[in-house]
Amino acid sequence: MTSRLVLPILVAICSIVFGKPALSSLAVLGEISISGTMEP
Repeated sequence: MTSRLVLPILVAICSIVFGKPALSSLAVLGEISISGTMEP
């Protein structure tokens, strides 16, 4: 397992959990660490 959660996967999981689609104009670049640090 990696120490980083890829941000698009996090957006997809939240979309499924909340039952709401992500915005069609959303562009996700970068990644987020498990501790919550954003990295480009």
